[in-house]
Amino acid sequence: IRGKNGLYFALEDTPERYIALFLSRHLIEKYKCEIPADDIFNESYHPDYKPIIDEAFYDLFFNDEYGKFEIIPPPLFDDDIEELLSDKWDNLFEFSWVVIDYTSLISSRTSESVTSMLVELTPKLETMSKSFKGQGFLLMLPHQLTAGSIEDLISGKNTTIIGSADSKAVMRSAQVAFTIYTDDDLRLRNKAKIFCTKARHSGGFGNKEVYANLGVSLFLDLPDE
Repeated sequence: IRGKNGLYFALEDTPERYIALFLSRHLIEKYKCEIPADDIFNESYHPDYKPIIDEAFYDLFFNDEYGKFEIIPPPLFDDDIEELLSDKWDNLFEFSWVVIDYTSLISSRTSESVTSMLVELTPKLETMSKSFKGQGFLLMLPHQLTAGSIEDLISGKNTTIIGSADSKAVMRSAQVAFTIYTDDDLRLRNKAKIFCTKARHSGGFGNKEVYANLGVSLFLDLPDE
């Protein structure tokens, strides 16, 4: 998505928190400098880091090579999404990608539960992503699995069939789905497991274990042993 405009619906926290996350990732990606997002958000980093953080901020938000993006705070209501996207397209900029982080935090004025809302909404989002303004966009929907769904996934069961109702609604509409899993043991070893839960119209991707520094959202292939 480099060079493409996008929208990021930040439903889990404040835009300032998300900016810290993006900066932390950008610092490691371009400047090879690891500063945890919490340190950036709380401004608890060493003063020597301030110049490079300021430079990374300016580069991330004003470098024309990256494209533009807007961080949109909550609330986000299910029946407002298409109108809101149209307004941003017509009055802000045309975009190629949208992130809704995350799906279970979308609000509804009519649905009695998150599950019923997602069952009705996710097929609409799939259609929207394919045909919006005659162009469509890449839609990314982070979704938190239940503990039971994660156990089923690790054991090799098909979560598009046996997962929670929320998970099934998201998985059924997805073209490609990845699950990032970590636990106390993996975190102590700076590792995570990535599962390709679903890949429609392709052969998918093999499951793998990777090096993971979650403080800066860094994932790397492990060296060959």
